[in-house]
Amino acid sequence: NMLQWFQRVRRWMGETPERENARRLYIALVERARNPFFFMQAGVEDSLDGRFELIVIHLYMVLSALRETHPEFCQIISEVFFEDMDRN
Repeated sequence: NMLQWFQRVRRWMGETPERENARRLYIALVERARNPFFFMQAGVEDSLDGRFELIVIHLYMVLSALRETHPEFCQIISEVFFEDMDRN
């Protein structure tokens, strides 16, 4: 089946289920950081710096919550963050 083949290719390319979960969590926190509330009501400047700071704050909260129980997963989320920053 095509979906199974695609999943095998992703694993071959280094995509693990943990990395996919980390990517999904990172995407969710970025979406949360982009909430218009922060820019329209909370006084965060809608600029590159303001958006970056919101992402970092959200990432910090996630890492703080998980660091004791899931340190390896925190490392993967951090890698996903840095890859995203490099891309952008």
